[in-house]
Amino acid sequence: MSESIPASSVLAGATRRLRKGLQHPLVTHAARLGTPTRLRILAYHGIEELANFESAVVRILDDYMPVNGDDIVAALTDRRPLPKWSVWFTFDDGLKSTLDAGETLAKHGIQATAFINPSTYERPSFLWFQILDMAESQGVIAPTERAKFSRKRLKECPDAERRAAIHELDGRLDPASKTLTASGSLSDLRDWVQLGHEVGNHTWDHPCLDNCDGEEQRRQVERAHEWLVSNHFDPRFFAYPNGNWSSDSEGAARRLGYSASVLFDHHLERLHGNPHMLSRLRISDSASRSRSASILSGAHSGLYHAARRLHSL
Repeated sequence: MSESIPASSVLAGATRRLRKGLQHPLVTHAARLGTPTRLRILAYHGIEELANFESAVVRILDDYMPVNGDDIVAALTDRRPLPKWSVWFTFDDGLKSTLDAGETLAKHGIQATAFINPSTYERPSFLWFQILDMAESQGVIAPTERAKFSRKRLKECPDAERRAAIHELDGRLDPASKTLTASGSLSDLRDWVQLGHEVGNHTWDHPCLDNCDGEEQRRQVERAHEWLVSNHFDPRFFAYPNGNWSSDSEGAARRLGYSASVLFDHHLERLHGNPHMLSRLRISDSASRSRSASILSGAHSGLYHAARRLHSL
């Protein structure tokens, strides 16, 4: 008697085959041609390899037109049309590798937006998930603790509980591993702006806002804003950490006069809805040429959300 194949394995195999098919040049070309008025808001984190990133940028610019914050504001407030196949480059967490890519971006006519967490600039420090990564790499999480310290759980539990767990892990780390942070400096940020880029608000220290009470949500947005303004960065855009929207944080961004806020939901953007719920595409410089093309065309995001719906059944 032959053994039955688990449904999850069948689904995973089908998803892999479909993903490969959607990365075919004919498919990505057709998807791109069908979405000329959609805005591609690219959401990077750090840059792993600058040379690879520059090669990816050159390929993107073969098919897409870069726009900047001014263009976005004009499109939202004045309904000024964006060029066809527009792309806006954004980067989260204010990592030094992002700021080091400023010259490369400017060389190719790109004015990007870096969303930063000022806590790591006011005092050199790590964001909570960076501490988690170090704890995992140093082996200080026992097998019996993996559920307690899982990234998924820490993204979903109450904020105070997450902070307590990260504080516990921080105390276990080798002190020598905490001498250098991944974030840039205030001088790096100013160089970034001098190159024509801008700086946005990503909250004070990157909590998942929907797990915070309303007062803490507002404090996170407002404290980051005050730091940015006091250092003459004049932020216009806000990015929800982890893409987790909440009404209190949106309200805080609106009261502070922000033009728009961005998610992390892997969709193309129409610019017809709530300006404080703009969609972004997840991407990295390590993505293959075919994967990157599929993401920008919109084909990949369609598969991504279809697969998530199937897995939830």
